[in-house]
Amino acid sequence: MSKEAVQAIMGTAIIDKEFSRDLLNARRERAIARFELTPEERRAVSGIKAETLEQFARQLDSWLLSKEQEVAFVHPAFFRLKPAPALSS
Repeated sequence: MSKEAVQAIMGTAIIDKEFSRDLLNARRERAIARFELTPEERRAVSGIKAETLEQFARQLDSWLLSKEQEVAFVHPAFFRLKPAPALSS
């Protein structure tokens, strides 16, 4: 989930009371339909168990951080490897 999507979801929840209520009840799927989320992101948001917007935001942030750490761990762009020196004979 992009940080922009998280900001959009949480920003909307802060200013739109109805959307906020929908995030915390059975209408969550309908509420998040307007956001461009991947299937994995949609599952993550749908799976959050929260009674308050703060709990929801913390879980969403934790999920996002865990995904960023996975990318940092496996993505070659995060490694600063130097090419091996050429072998001379």
